[in-house]
Amino acid sequence: MDALFSTAAHHTPRGRATRVLLVFLIMVCTGPACDRGPVGPDPDPDPPPLDDPTKPSDEYLIWFAYHGDRFPDGFYHEEVGEGAPYYLNTVSVAPTGAREPVWIELCTDDLEQAKEWSELSSRYSAYYRDLVSQRETEKYFEFKRVYSVRPTDILLSRAHKCSYYDASSRDLFLDPPTLGTLNKRPLVPSVARELIEYLWFFQREGPGEKVLHSATTEAAGLYRHAIYSVRIVYGDWGMYDQISLRRFTYTVHATTGEVLRTARETLRTVQGRYHPNAFPG
Repeated sequence: MDALFSTAAHHTPRGRATRVLLVFLIMVCTGPACDRGPVGPDPDPDPPPLDDPTKPSDEYLIWFAYHGDRFPDGFYHEEVGEGAPYYLNTVSVAPTGAREPVWIELCTDDLEQAKEWSELSSRYSAYYRDLVSQRETEKYFEFKRVYSVRPTDILLSRAHKCSYYDASSRDLFLDPPTLGTLNKRPLVPSVARELIEYLWFFQREGPGEKVLHSATTEAAGLYRHAIYSVRIVYGDWGMYDQISLRRFTYTVHATTGEVLRTARETLRTVQGRYHPNAFPG
């Protein structure tokens, strides 16, 4: 180990202090305390019973946090590993000196308009990304843009299609309860559900959370949709992970398509795995 401290700097008082600290850390990290990992559920246990996904037991909540799938079967999601989706907005398409404190995601049903917005957004970005391909779905126009200096830097520049969803009533800087308007028809419960799950997935209502349950009910001309999600806040040494069950509630007007977020609630928090202190004492 002396070879680690052979430079002249280590023969100064400051160097000796550094050496003592490094030796202490090496001793700690090779001691028994460092061999102890988090204390908690087995690596892959069978799930506890789940009678009602809206009221899971503490045992199920802990199991799901560590071992459950990110989304339940049928929940809207996309595989976007090649790049980061970015929705064009009133900030990104304006020159830096002309930007106002209003962030509204743009929509259009015109491909050329969407492409122009994508070009402006790239031009006014910190650096320009080249347009390499484009596609469209029922929900959006998408333009794949790549930074020539670093080809792994890929942005999926998107504009909502107004025929599907119009977010012009929602300023993201203010985080209002109004999320926009669903324009797809006929507006049946499955259409309302897909929009809410789509917004959840791409606007990251619960970033990093797993979805336990997602369901729509209908009453008095409204579609009410609830998403139950599970979040882990990981503990440091000597602390427990904190696992929370959360509920997000939305309504979609069955005639106008207006979409509102009506509640964000933390229903329960339980302790998860314990992380032993790596230092003795």
